[in-house]
Amino acid sequence: MSKTISLLAGVIAVSAITYKYTNDIQHDRQALRQRINGGPIKTQDVNTLEPLPIVTQSQVYLSQRLIPSLKDSWNAHVTKAAHAVIYSDAPNKIKKFWVKNVLGNRVD
Repeated sequence: MSKTISLLAGVIAVSAITYKYTNDIQHDRQALRQRINGGPIKTQDVNTLEPLPIVTQSQVYLSQRLIPSLKDSWNAHVTKAAHAVIYSDAPNKIKKFWVKNVLGNRVD
């Protein structure tokens, strides 16, 4: 029972901290926009702010170049490893190892 209570208390604490940080970030962003523009900002304008160009460029790079190249590289390595396992002579090598080291007979 004590683990359940401590787990529940932890989840509640994390939720409260997350809500507080989200609220603080939203208000800080609104205050920053007010200082930049020199006028008040409506609440609906906060959610429609455009991201910085560097962030947009980074997102494009990640989604169009980096992730596909990592995926292709990963697929190539997995395919190579699968082919190495499939086309290896593992059953015969294991049999020879077993006969030689476990049974004590020499097979060449």
